[in-house]
Amino acid sequence: MKRYELAVLCAVCALVGFSSSVWGVAFSGELRKWHNITITFDGPQTSEDAEPNPFLDYRLNVTFSKGDKRHVVPGYYAADGKTAETSATSGNKWRVHFVPDEEGEWLYSASFRK
Repeated sequence: MKRYELAVLCAVCALVGFSSSVWGVAFSGELRKWHNITITFDGPQTSEDAEPNPFLDYRLNVTFSKGDKRHVVPGYYAADGKTAETSATSGNKWRVHFVPDEEGEWLYSASFRK
């Protein structure tokens, strides 16, 4: 099993409203309790019909933690990150959505495997 290192494996995500793109990781959404937060990672370049298949042969899991709480959220291949507008079938964007169930500082770590 091959393991890919993402640009940022562990970072602090403070729930104080921002949208940023640093080190190949982009955050978007209103960082508040019960609001969707989207994190987009730069990963390997691939396409929908590539071998290995980005939907079957790769796994992105992001663990969000705050104190004793842990939520493991599966991510997905997002092609160019704007497929709704571009209909792209290739790219290097991998995405996860998280809805925090309490305010405060959350940590996340991403695991990306082939």
